[in-house]
Amino acid sequence: MRSFIYYLRDPSTNEVRYIGYSKDPKKRLIGHITEAQAENKNHRHHWILSLLCKNLRPVLEVVEQTRVPKKREIELIAEFRAGGVQLVNGTTGGDGVRGLKHTESFKRKMKRKLKALWKDPVYLAKMQARKPRPKHSPEENEACRKRMLRLNADPAFRAKKNSPQQREAVSKACKKRMSDPVEKKKVMDALQRTNIGNKHFSGHTHTPEAIAKSHTPELRLAQSLRMKKLWKDPEYQKKKLGYSLSA
Repeated sequence: MRSFIYYLRDPSTNEVRYIGYSKDPKKRLIGHITEAQAENKNHRHHWILSLLCKNLRPVLEVVEQTRVPKKREIELIAEFRAGGVQLVNGTTGGDGVRGLKHTESFKRKMKRKLKALWKDPVYLAKMQARKPRPKHSPEENEACRKRMLRLNADPAFRAKKNSPQQREAVSKACKKRMSDPVEKKKVMDALQRTNIGNKHFSGHTHTPEAIAKSHTPELRLAQSLRMKKLWKDPEYQKKKLGYSLSA
């Protein structure tokens, strides 16, 4: 179904201040005004309220009908901003909040609000009483396992999954992340939290000290060489994946 791209113009200057899309632009304009009166929390709301205080309202202009409204909205917003037009759109267009950047004052305000909420016994009890996310049933896990085995048995799927381009892209992404000391620390901390308390195959329980000793560069290199050698063995591949990479 087609949608309409529309502009909201300032009645005083006739400047375009907002670009949007809707199946019913007239109804959407009423929605903009209602939202501004009820919420008043962003630049668009403030602009509309400033007009209402002068007994004015935005001028609606329907400019085109399209089957790709999200794409056209993004293109028009970028075009107008490149031309120096001061739009009140909070994002770069399309669905969601892509391109939205909160100000530092807004972030501090939300931080204070959340801290106050978590100190409220009623809110704390409510959050603690929330049911955890349900785990998959054994039947669902088994169905997922069978589906992946069927997929992995498909040579085309394996070729796509294990293509040199895919492996190179994953490798670059991992190297880029691990080259950042902050990100590397996050990953290592997460691994430690995951492993602490787990049983090793040899029978001992992981401790922070044991994990620190096992992550020396020498041991990581030895483990890497060992795993590379194992993964060259077709029998090991078949055992782990259900098929051989060389098949």
